[in-house]
Amino acid sequence: MLEDARAVFAELFDWYNNKQYHSGIALLTPADLHHGRAAKIIAARQLVLDEAFAHHPERSAKPPSHPLPPEASWINPPTTALT
Repeated sequence: MLEDARAVFAELFDWYNNKQYHSGIALLTPADLHHGRAAKIIAARQLVLDEAFAHHPERSAKPPSHPLPPEASWINPPTTALT
């Protein structure tokens, strides 16, 4: 039973951290941010957006831009230490 639970949660955590793109962190995975891949991924995506706009500028009033990740992202933000 414990082994089954560990297997289920290992699969869930792998999906959440490595495969699921999160809108709150600029359509990246938590692993992309953690491992410093965000800038490279965003730059590559921006090139695609720029190319698409160059081919069909009539589809948008202005060139699209990829969202940037927030400076910090928390599930449970740290609380201010009481002194």
